Amino acid sequence: MYSILLILFTVLATVLSSSKVVELVKNEPFFEKFCDSETTGQITCEQIFSTTGVYIIFLSLGMFFFTLMLLTIGIKNSSQARASIHNGFWFWKLVVVTGIIVGMGYVMFYHFEDKKDAVDMFLEVWMWIGVATGSLFILWQMIVFVNFASQWSESWEQAATKASSTCWKVSWYSLIWLLSGLILAVTAFCFYLMGVIFVDTPSGATEAKLDISESIQEWQIDISNCEINKWFIIASGIACVFLLLISLLPCGSRAPRRNSTRGVLQSALIIGYIMYLTFSSVYSQAAVKFDPKNQNRQILTTVSPNENKTCYERCMYIPPIFGPFNISNFPAAFQETIAEINAPCNLQNQSGQNQLAMIFNYFVIALTLFLAIYAAMNSSQITGETKIEAPMFCFCYGETEIPKMQKMRLDGQKIIPDDRKRVTYSYWAFHLIFIGASMFLMMTITNWFVPQNNLESVFA
Repeated sequence: MYSILLILFTVLATVLSSSKVVELVKNEPFFEKFCDSETTGQITCEQIFSTTGVYIIFLSLGMFFFTLMLLTIGIKNSSQARASIHNGFWFWKLVVVTGIIVGMGYVMFYHFEDKKDAVDMFLEVWMWIGVATGSLFILWQMIVFVNFASQWSESWEQAATKASSTCWKVSWYSLIWLLSGLILAVTAFCFYLMGVIFVDTPSGATEAKLDISESIQEWQIDISNCEINKWFIIASGIACVFLLLISLLPCGSRAPRRNSTRGVLQSALIIGYIMYLTFSSVYSQAAVKFDPKNQNRQILTTVSPNENKTCYERCMYIPPIFGPFNISNFPAAFQETIAEINAPCNLQNQSGQNQLAMIFNYFVIALTLFLAIYAAMNSSQITGETKIEAPMFCFCYGETEIPKMQKMRLDGQKIIPDDRKRVTYSYWAFHLIFIGASMFLMMTITNWFVPQNNLESVFA
């Protein structure tokens, strides 16, 4: 049920940050009346369908899970009175979360309607809290995924070893190696695509492609920062190769338990996850708006590096602390040459590529939800209290029997009393994980450090 709550409010936050939804409802009478009402405050529509609306939802979820974490610290078994708070009252929990969201909205949009600076400061502080908490959740997410990959590879390898016939044994080993090979092939192809798209500078402005080395030297243009993507991709690729080689070698203190069959699937899954993290990092760097032909070139002074500029201008951006950057100081021929360069650049400058960006963002949210739910529901396995013996993701191998327990009815619910003597997982840690998941989802949806550029609100 906690997973359903997280999914439900994540969908709501995604809806609030989508211009498509706003376009569907903005002409509805109730919507126009709400937005045009003088009693709704100064920042209602602009902020509800933007970063503020998303922040309010996940701030409310964070407060909800934090309260439950405090209430469930020290619970030893489900027979304690406080355990019923964790295991029941689902309708009232939904009401409480909704009430917190409404209350937060009231405070933001009514009490501080004339204090927009205070609201902006609050959102900035909360953004940094979200960055810190979301970053910690990424580390936890990595631990969970490594554990997930280890359990998957171990369970399938055990299924192959304990198979009742040679045919089943060969089938299991073939499945392990084929799946691992497929994952590695897809990962290698994705690294190749990242190299093609992101290895060059964001604008493609290199001395090799443009015969402008004299201009670069004359005007002291520093494009070294534009190669960060290249070295980041190369470093990730090298790390993946070493990881694969090490996983295939039965060495170390755990050598008796290790073999190449178990290692190849685990390493393939982890390498795929590394590729995902690498892609999400370099992709977020290049996601800026620009004018491909620079037809609307404006003189740039002390502007943000993520505002409407060409990729080359973003690449050479000089922070205000080092002096204003004025594109008009460059030779006209130099400017026109740069203006003609369109690729490789960001993936969001064409309508077809916008769809790719949307699919990727939804994939990130779905993957985060899966890992958050898996992390919370399998905390006892991560601490080593239990192990999976039956093969994961397969229903045709039925030698392992799961002991059945009689269900009991409690407060209108049919539950299995598997934690009457001792809880099978830490309740307070469960809610702590969901706090991190909420913050990570909030930062993912709002584009981390530059949330205003990731939202497509028509009111902006």
